[in-house]
Amino acid sequence: MRQKRGRKIRVGSVRVTVYARHGANCPQKADSSGSVACDCIKWMQFASGKRESTNQWTWAAAEKVARERAAQLAGVADIPQVRKSELIAGGRHREVHGLAGA
Repeated sequence: MRQKRGRKIRVGSVRVTVYARHGANCPQKADSSGSVACDCIKWMQFASGKRESTNQWTWAAAEKVARERAAQLAGVADIPQVRKSELIAGGRHREVHGLAGA
């Protein structure tokens, strides 16, 4: 039986696997152990088959994102509300998602 790739995470009833999605020229492309030391982006795949990018290049950061996402899906974490604006440097506001002024 083929070894499944990546690192397994479980939060409540939600299972997610974090794995490296290697670039075409990555020397670690054949390694699917979940411990490769490459600079390829890390992705997460849920038990349902749905895949999402973690937008992270390190295992530690990717696992943190995956745990937070799994906690949201399991209902054990608060999902942040979308704000109409975000505070940026200098105390000014900028538009977010085109919602300001709505």
